[in-house]
Amino acid sequence: MGSEIQRFLDHLITRYGVGRILIAPFVAIGALAGAGIITTGAAPAIAVVCVVFVAVVFMSALVLQLRTTRELLEQRTIFVNYYAQILKRDVTFDSFAIEDWREEVRVTKNGNTVLEKWVTIKIGSNDINFVWSTVWTAYGVDDDNRRQFKAEARRINQDGSLGVRYDVTKIWVSNKVELFIHFGEFVTAHKQLRIWIRWEWPTYYKSLLDGGTATVQWLMRRHVKSVRSRMIFDKSCRIRDNFQISSYDDGIMPGQERMPDGSIEISVEYTDVPVGTRFGFMLDSKEVRH
Repeated sequence: MGSEIQRFLDHLITRYGVGRILIAPFVAIGALAGAGIITTGAAPAIAVVCVVFVAVVFMSALVLQLRTTRELLEQRTIFVNYYAQILKRDVTFDSFAIEDWREEVRVTKNGNTVLEKWVTIKIGSNDINFVWSTVWTAYGVDDDNRRQFKAEARRINQDGSLGVRYDVTKIWVSNKVELFIHFGEFVTAHKQLRIWIRWEWPTYYKSLLDGGTATVQWLMRRHVKSVRSRMIFDKSCRIRDNFQISSYDDGIMPGQERMPDGSIEISVEYTDVPVGTRFGFMLDSKEVRH
């Protein structure tokens, strides 16, 4: 019943406009009063009804506007991502190179995770107007995870400060999300560009903190000169023992350090990473007590 009333109000607002809908009952009341149908004693009750009516119509107009805006944004995202996927197929290996990759991951209570990444790229022989990055998890992703996931990107100025915001759209495929970072204009060939990326993923490392394992892994589709990563497990994670760590595919072993405040920091650096190589490490908290 409620949804039918909402649809009816949406139809009236769309067809006649909010102003006409709000004025209509007052015009009708004036006409009825002039004809002597409405008495003075009934006026207070009618006034209350009118106020409620105005509030309902106003809220319905806001809901309609928000729903319309959300639908337009969703359609725009689908449109942008569709063409980004097409252009992505045409982006060749030498479209750009990654000169420096530095990221910091902070994990707090319940495995809530925030990643910040500073990336320096060198444009190849052709102008480009977007890049993309993929985030994935080994665990299942439900609709709540998708709704709560947030991402943003900015240009990094020459002095290291954060500059203009880039438009970020995303596509979910099973348990991973592809982030498309749109520059708004083409960046000319052979130019160097620095980008800051930040994403939030609630409960991303919850399974690890609950006594499970986690794989921290990268896969680069182009040559990377340097990758530096720093993970901070906040004291709110209540980790009493160190993690058991194994390098992925017998690669570089990360360092682990317990800080005075009870947090744990894990850091590692990789250099001259070959194209198409998976690298990283695995964390095991089976012996960890919370």
